[in-house]
Amino acid sequence: MARAVGQYENTFARESHIDVLAAKSGADPLEFSPQPPGSEPRMRRLLEAAAKQFGWKPAKAPSGRGVGIACCTYRLTSLATIAEVAVDKSTGHVQVKRVVHAIDLGVAVNPDGIRQQLEGGITMGLGYALGEEIRFKDGEIFNRDFDTYPISRFSVGAQRSRRS
Repeated sequence: MARAVGQYENTFARESHIDVLAAKSGADPLEFSPQPPGSEPRMRRLLEAAAKQFGWKPAKAPSGRGVGIACCTYRLTSLATIAEVAVDKSTGHVQVKRVVHAIDLGVAVNPDGIRQQLEGGITMGLGYALGEEIRFKDGEIFNRDFDTYPISRFSVGAQRSRRS
């Protein structure tokens, strides 16, 4: 996903609407694509690559599975993402099980930088969806700094275990 103004919001709105249409028609969300970018050949290849890596099993919506598909094209770069989540029905706690991301950007001059941008974008997106929230108190914004505004972060313990 690009960090352009409105890109996240527009993609979220479009992809959510496509999910609703797929569910109403009883179609597999991967196969349901009434409009570009999902129907474009380039995007179709990306969606199929992500689905193969994910191990997508076709199912008519709603399937009861906690999976989602999204795609977008921005400045000649196309992206497709499939995510799986689990929800504890008693608490509402959402756990992200896995995310598969496919990208077509042309020649990769700095593959490590691209990987870092993708991983950072996924982390930011998960933060937006699962934890970030602007709270108000007495009509004013309560969380004015990072001490009161929750953002996604890696714990020190997770970093240490990764190195060992």
